[in-house]
Amino acid sequence: RSDMQNAAIYSVAKKGSYETSDLVDQADITFSPTLGGVIGEQAKSEYRNAGRALAFGLDSAAGYHACRAVEAVLRAYVRHCTGKPDDKMATWHDLLKALEDPNCPIKAEPKTLHEIKALKDFDRNPLMHLRVTLTPEDADIILSRAMVVMRLMAQEMPAHAQNVPAIAAA
Repeated sequence: RSDMQNAAIYSVAKKGSYETSDLVDQADITFSPTLGGVIGEQAKSEYRNAGRALAFGLDSAAGYHACRAVEAVLRAYVRHCTGKPDDKMATWHDLLKALEDPNCPIKAEPKTLHEIKALKDFDRNPLMHLRVTLTPEDADIILSRAMVVMRLMAQEMPAHAQNVPAIAAA
């Protein structure tokens, strides 16, 4: 009885088709073990944070963390395609420009580029403005879109692994 008075207990309503416990603790299980290894721990951690935020009704935070997860994979994807080390100051615009460079050793799939641009233009950029807040539906869409974009990039990376130029030390 005394333990219950000090316990951190919460009640979270189910969100759409997601299992509440999955959103709270392991949203990144949506990625297969193979893709999860390519996606990387930083991106999976951000995606878990996005799921947790969605579960607790922190919709703008969910969108923000989902976009951070995509950015972590995007940076790895650009390194993979260009063979160059990560410019930590590069914006999404800069990263997309590098992928579209005609001299890029590994060409990004047009579908992947399209999906990254759509997420950037219609979700990520508006979300960076203070006056924009997300609804639960908006957050769910961004979480889903982020998952698709991350999967597309991750699927391309192992497919071209044998063609990756050596990355110079930063």
